[in-house]
Amino acid sequence: MTGCTPASTSSSTSSGSIVESAAVTTPVPISTEPGQDQATISTDAVPGLNPESASQADLHIFYRWFSLAGHSELGDAQKAVIQQWIDDYTNDHEPVFDSGVAKPELNIQPVLTAATQDVIGVRLESYEFLGASGATSFQTLWYFLKDHKALTTRDLFKDDEARERMIELAKTELLKDPDAFTEEAEQIDGTYLKSLNFDSAGNGLVEFDEYAVAPGAAGPQVITIPAKDLLPLLNKQGEAAREAGMSAQTNGATVPSNVQTTAANPSTGASSAQTTAPSTITAPPTAPAAPSSNSVDCAVTKCIALTFDDGPGPYTQRLLDTLEQYNAKATFFVVGANVGRYKETLMREAANGHEIGNHTWSHRSLPTLSDEGVSQELESTSDAIANVLGYAPNLVRPPYGATNSRVNQLAHNPVILWDVDTVDWKSLSSDAVVKEATASAHPGAIVLMHDIHSSTVDAVPEILKRLSAEGYQFVTVSQLLSSKSPAAGVVYSSGPASAK
Repeated sequence: MTGCTPASTSSSTSSGSIVESAAVTTPVPISTEPGQDQATISTDAVPGLNPESASQADLHIFYRWFSLAGHSELGDAQKAVIQQWIDDYTNDHEPVFDSGVAKPELNIQPVLTAATQDVIGVRLESYEFLGASGATSFQTLWYFLKDHKALTTRDLFKDDEARERMIELAKTELLKDPDAFTEEAEQIDGTYLKSLNFDSAGNGLVEFDEYAVAPGAAGPQVITIPAKDLLPLLNKQGEAAREAGMSAQTNGATVPSNVQTTAANPSTGASSAQTTAPSTITAPPTAPAAPSSNSVDCAVTKCIALTFDDGPGPYTQRLLDTLEQYNAKATFFVVGANVGRYKETLMREAANGHEIGNHTWSHRSLPTLSDEGVSQELESTSDAIANVLGYAPNLVRPPYGATNSRVNQLAHNPVILWDVDTVDWKSLSSDAVVKEATASAHPGAIVLMHDIHSSTVDAVPEILKRLSAEGYQFVTVSQLLSSKSPAAGVVYSSGPASAK
């Protein structure tokens, strides 16, 4: 990213002392690109912290946030920011229909930038695609666990005078950047001060929304405010946030060896980094083998395939309990960004004979991305799954069902859609989900649901009960399609109807 090289030669050993040292390279980690959940801080660093997801499929809206047991205020603060972004987006767009052109999209992802016993830093990244080009916005929240309080970047400064001084420092650094718009840089005010993080020396990393102060080709602008200039401006909460951010960068929260940082490339729909697949994949000792697709002949058996998207999530284990009670098999199309936090859930899915499919890393609408962007979303997810299970998924489900011939070919696997949509994300009603799933069921159906919704998981026992009574056998997608010999790059929405 342009502007990522710190100008300071100062380093800090604690929140209150500054010593001279070589410049500290910006740790790059403020990014949610495919494969980079470990490039910031693993969610495992905070016990009880879970990524949660939601969507509005008709508007191509997908968002994630962190919840923390016993700290509802953290989730509420993130959701307030997310809701404002959604409101701004929906005020400009009608519901998305199949128009044959690139559709608008809003995708919001969180990353941890700091995590101590006292302070958690959460950076939200919002990518908005308007049909021709996209732009990324940022906001960082600082959560103080003892106080049960979330603060914005603006709340970290002593007073209005300190904030104004921070803005003047930001202007000075921006005007050094040849890519920055001079007029826009000179006019920045407090509304731009939304995302402040820290490197290991305590320098401040101020992030500006894409297109706000520089051309889109330059990528999001991150400027560095030297620690010696920043520290006198911070209040006690700001000092604590800074110390937490510094600790994050000195306790292993660094870019892993398989992540290569590059300049922004707007054509990929990605920003600051890319991932390459590990040279070898070693399965855990208890990793199950990929489920067989030949145990059921759905050409003669009354089969139906239940599929669950967007997980794993906090309700998936309960869903697995229900499926196990009915000896029902299902297919889980997982989001790569969730794999790291829910490894045990993913392994249980596979161990119970369910099928794992690829639902991209960050739930981006694939037709809006370049070839490189599509491959990055899919390959990073396959790598994450393979590193847990020892094998990569062999089915792809594109988010929103949005695909085209180019995406199909880049998938390098069969592309799986559906012919029964429960619309569970919209109703959030167990009764409505049961009604949609059972009324539209037919032999060979592929049923779309989402295990990120508690209401959907609540509906599954009744769905299994009713359809079992009608003689259905619940199979994976690969079992359902086995007689069709599914091919890479081909789209499938249903399986064969049984001969019965």
